[in-house]
Amino acid sequence: MYSSIVQYFLKELIAEGFYLSSVLDTGELNENSNVLLWKDESPVLYIITLQNAEKTDLKAHETFMKGYLQHLQKNLSHYHCTSVIALTIAVGEFTKQQSVDNTAVQKAVDFVYNKEFIPDGNCFHVWWYLSEKRKTIVTGKNQPDHILNLKKIALSAVMQEQKQEDVSLREIAYRAEKESAFEIKSDNTALTWFLLVINAVILLLMLFFEKKEEWIFLFGTQKYAVFELGQYYRLITSCFLHTGIMHFVQNGIYLYFFGTRTELLYGKIKMLIIYIVSALGGSVLSAVCNDVISVGASGAIFGLIGAVLVYSRQNGKRNVGIQYTTIVLLAAIGLFAGLFQENVDYFGHIGGFVAGLISSFAVLKIKNNPQ
Repeated sequence: MYSSIVQYFLKELIAEGFYLSSVLDTGELNENSNVLLWKDESPVLYIITLQNAEKTDLKAHETFMKGYLQHLQKNLSHYHCTSVIALTIAVGEFTKQQSVDNTAVQKAVDFVYNKEFIPDGNCFHVWWYLSEKRKTIVTGKNQPDHILNLKKIALSAVMQEQKQEDVSLREIAYRAEKESAFEIKSDNTALTWFLLVINAVILLLMLFFEKKEEWIFLFGTQKYAVFELGQYYRLITSCFLHTGIMHFVQNGIYLYFFGTRTELLYGKIKMLIIYIVSALGGSVLSAVCNDVISVGASGAIFGLIGAVLVYSRQNGKRNVGIQYTTIVLLAAIGLFAGLFQENVDYFGHIGGFVAGLISSFAVLKIKNNPQ
């Protein structure tokens, strides 16, 4: 059963943004497999190892981890982190409350039960014992029993029946990386370019046919038209209209910068959901708080900024390419700059940003929950 637990863990942790490390053996999956995974979620670098309590000398593993963690502490800047949290999960059939005939298992149980949690500077090594039979997690002295979403994954691993595959851990990890992405998540940014082209074409048509004022009046967001006349389509159509070339260029730069990242991180369908929800959030708040007609894609774009911010907070710079604090700074500058500029729909920006945060959390939750 241990190998099937490892298989489940591997798939779920990769879906959570972890990577399989080659520090330990990544060969064929079997009862002797010892797995190490890592995730940089600035400012913390997480290290997770799984050990078979019946096959592994945990004392020797502790010695190995001590040296490995000391090495990581010296190179934390490489991961843009300032501390390490390492979790070793010993998986076995028994708990201390049961009689144990297997000496190796008994030693493993006693080792974890008696392991005291003692931080070493900016490094924290936590030990868990995962019982296959009792389907529970037991920790040693002062050991934390909640780290990220790992407790839920661990308990799910011993409750679900898994079919073991005769493949390498590396192959399982590779497949899991593909499965964890949405069906049409890819390395291209066609959706972002499509949105840019649509906005550009509409602007050119408005200017060519000299329909700018008329289209803005007919399709822009306006309180009376939306809430009194019931013209709810304006909440979306207004997001594809711009007052001029400079308005489009400003929004286009931000749409490209944050749209491409959102598309690569979330996938096309999830990005489209975030974009539409953010556009609606920005338009609704704009209509409620403004009396003038408002147009532009900025509400949806601020939603994309929120989406990248959420993903960066959960997965670190490695996955996003921008420091979390940098995104916070960009979002703050963009939001507060509207307070000091004329003809800027500040409420549309706020509404889009908040809607982007909420919708991003929602789609990430759908992604990470075990099916």
